[in-house]
This record gives sequence, C-alpha cells and structure tokens, in this order.
Amino acid sequence: MKNKTILFTTVLFCLMVSTPLLGQDYRIFTKVSDISQSREKPNTLGRSLSLFHAGKVYDYIDSTGEVTVFEPAKNRFIILDTKREIFTVADLGEIKHHLKVARKVINEHIQTLSNQTKENSKDKQDTEKVIQNLTFQLNPQFQIDDSSNALTLQGTGIRYSATGAKNNSKELVNAFFEYTDWIARLNYVLHPRAVSPESRLILNEQLRTRQLMPISVELKTDNLYLRAEHQIHWSLNARDRRMIHRWTTLLKSNSTKKVTLRAYQRIVVAGKN
Repeated sequence: MKNKTILFTTVLFCLMVSTPLLGQDYRIFTKVSDISQSREKPNTLGRSLSLFHAGKVYDYIDSTGEVTVFEPAKNRFIILDTKREIFTVADLGEIKHHLKVARKVINEHIQTLSNQTKENSKDKQDTEKVIQNLTFQLNPQFQIDDSSNALTLQGTGIRYSATGAKNNSKELVNAFFEYTDWIARLNYVLHPRAVSPESRLILNEQLRTRQLMPISVELKTDNLYLRAEHQIHWSLNARDRRMIHRWTTLLKSNSTKKVTLRAYQRIVVAGKN
C-alpha cells in the first residue's frame, strides 16, 4: 500500500518551452484508483486538483495539504506543505541533475548484477529479469497501438492505456504536457522508488503528438494496476481563486519556513522531523 500511495503522486498527471498558458484558466480534477482487484469497484487511492492560472499550475492534494506550484517562466517548482507551513524550491536544472545521477546509479547497478550472473548462476533467471526491467526503464521501447482517441503502449513489464479528448489549440496542449513532463520528473526525484519517468514521457509525447488531452490513463506493471481519471473544466470558480490567493499569501508569510529540497524530502516525504 505504501508503494501505491507513493505512486499516486507520480501517476497523478501522467495523462496530462517554457511557454505561458496563453491566458487560459482551467481546472482538472483527478482521481487515482487501484483497479487490480476490480475495475468496476476500484479502491480510490487519492484525489487532486490542478489549477492552471496566469502561466502557472497549482497542483493540490487535499489529503496531504501539499501544493506544488509550477512556474515555467522561472524554471522552477515551489512545493508547499500547508499543514507544516514549510516550502522548498526545486529548480528545473536541479531536477535534471538528480535524474542524471539516478541514471548513473542504475547503470552501475545493472553492471554489478551482470557481473554477478557471470560469476554465479544461482538465481540467474530472476537477476536477468531485474536487469531487463532496469534497462527498459532507462531506455523504454514500446509497441504502440492507437485508434481514434485511444492509445496503448506495451513494453517490458509495463503497459499504458489512455483515452483522450482532441484539443485544437496546439499551444495549450504543448504547455499542458510541458507541465506533466516536469511533474513526472519531479515526482521521481521526490520518490525514487516510483516508476522511472522515461516511460511516462513517451506516453505524454504520443498524446501530445495526437493533441489529446487525457481523460483516462491506466498503468499496469507486475505489481500495480492503476487508473487515473481526469475531469477538465475550462474555467476557474470562485473557490479555486480563493485557494490560489490563500497559497500565495501563505508563501509570503513570515510564519512559513523555507527549507532545502533534501530537508523537505526528509520531513514530508519520509515523514521524519
């Protein structure tokens, strides 16, 4: 269950350069469910609300009180814990660096496992499967099947199935997927045990190319079977604007403490003070 909860924040917007959102304000309500036991009666893992306003994206998870603000014009994320009244800033360059380091570590682990299989044949089959899965995460290759507004990507130990709605605004679609690309990278940095972002980025690119705004995305791996459902509303309501004002005020407040990204991970993600 812990891994599924962590993955909730990662797959939340897998279905969604630094380009402003053209003044288009809109909201997306997302529900992520575990459908491994039942597709008809799934177990809801979490809900979130994403508000696109004035060139920024505010992603709010009510159950945790966490707000992730994407500011493409400043090449950064601001991550705010409204309950603990702390926040951190993650520059996009910093995220790239973390991903580069993680990629190097995985490559080294693959090499270590490969050497072990040469020296010891015990459990060789299981080790080779781990190597295959790790290699795929770094350089995913998918078989793609699409029809109308549906898309399926099948790879080694992973499958995405997505449906979307056509949007004729190429600029809006590009800005939307820029956000979802970066949120996938950020979540992998915050939750390294989650699925590597590379597969997510390929899915996003396939949706972007077809100008499809995701309505439903399913992710199936050896251990998980999740579904994310998105409801898009092409305007903000009064409550949305009040929430944005509250978060902005909280970030400016002297009572809200800024911490490093590593400290934020330790306090919020790992649950350690």
